[in-house]
Amino acid sequence: MSKYNNFGQYILVVCPNPAVDIYAKIDSFKQGGTNRIVEETQFPGGKGVHVAMAAAELGEKVVLLGFWGGPTGTWIKKEIEERFPSIQCVGPEVTGWTRCCYTFKSNSDFDDAELLGTGPTLNENNIEAFQDTFEKYINNSTCVCLSGSWPKGAPENGYANMIKVSKTNHKATFLDCTGVQLENAIKMKPYMVHLNKKEVCEAYGVNDIKEAIAQLVKTCDYAAVTDGAKGLYLADSTSLIQASCTLEKDKIYSTVGCGDCLTAGLVVAYVRNLNNDALAKMAVACGSANCLRKDLGMLYAQDVAMLLEQAIIV
Repeated sequence: MSKYNNFGQYILVVCPNPAVDIYAKIDSFKQGGTNRIVEETQFPGGKGVHVAMAAAELGEKVVLLGFWGGPTGTWIKKEIEERFPSIQCVGPEVTGWTRCCYTFKSNSDFDDAELLGTGPTLNENNIEAFQDTFEKYINNSTCVCLSGSWPKGAPENGYANMIKVSKTNHKATFLDCTGVQLENAIKMKPYMVHLNKKEVCEAYGVNDIKEAIAQLVKTCDYAAVTDGAKGLYLADSTSLIQASCTLEKDKIYSTVGCGDCLTAGLVVAYVRNLNNDALAKMAVACGSANCLRKDLGMLYAQDVAMLLEQAIIV
């Protein structure tokens, strides 16, 4: 009998393309020469994995659905479930290895540069098993978060299909992705879409962030768009608010994963039925909290509590 039979209600987070995130410290980089990493640290990664761990750190139960491949996939699940007993990892095991992604730390132009791996290639059986697992776990979920890219071989309407199933089951969907998955998913009108300024302006071919937000919110109940240090714009069909949580530059270790932690804040605030102002403050506090630690794509609850006191509606 599974230990999760009495798991209770949970946030269902979908992360089709998890990763081993690796911080790699490198003193310099020589083109065409030998470059040596002087220090490296591994973390469970992938956008949805970051969301799941942040939500769990904030006290929520999470079911994390992914494709898991080889020793790297096994390692990610083990690390997550040992650190967070409130996360259950589910989904099919696939041929090939789950990808590795590098973030370089350096006193050079390569600081925070990312190198993203490819991961496994899916087949029809993998995709069918993934969808079946999603439908199995959606009934007892409080809401659904769909986050990140898909491996090779995935259907271009993967998230769109999940939003359709979620609506049938009366579950709010939070979407954070780009490209063709985004194009198809927003046709199904998810509850909330989170993008950054660059992503949303490119999606609609405009330069003005508010113009892009006005287009995005036509496809969802809420549009959540981040603009770096300026914070978060949260819009519905009738209103637009801006929230920020500014950090001193010398306290920022890395901004990698901030958007994912912000997504977690949006989802957790929704589950806790916070109003729009409180939801926006929770989101920016979570995004900023990620900057304070070396852990890639991870926040700490005590940091969020501190930063909530600093978060403001502009």
